[in-house]
Parts: sequence; C-alpha cells; structure tokens
Amino acid sequence: MSIAIRDVREHELDSVLALNNAAGPAILPLDAAKLRQLYDSAEYFRVAERDGAIAGFLI
Repeated sequence: MSIAIRDVREHELDSVLALNNAAGPAILPLDAAKLRQLYDSAEYFRVAERDGAIAGFLI
C-alpha cells in the first residue's frame, strides 16, 4: 500500500473539500468558493493518493 503525491486535479476539488471538512474542529472548515480560490492561486496544491483514493492534501 504505497502513497503517491501528485498535483490535484480540478475534478477532485469536491473530494478534497469533503476530506477537509470531515477532519474535525482542529482544521478550519472550507467552502467550495474558498477552495476554488486556493486552487486558482496556490503555487503548490498536492494530494496524497493511496489505493486510488485521496488520503490527504497540502496547499
């Protein structure tokens, strides 16, 4: 079970948003508009993929 780090793809933003907002109170919640703004402006936006599913992300 290896983990691959790669650029996020636009069609994965909903999955990233769900992952972020399921993380609990220690993580600031995002809405779709804020995540889109980050996607459009971030120089570094990667996901960690394990077994074909997004397991984490870094902006």
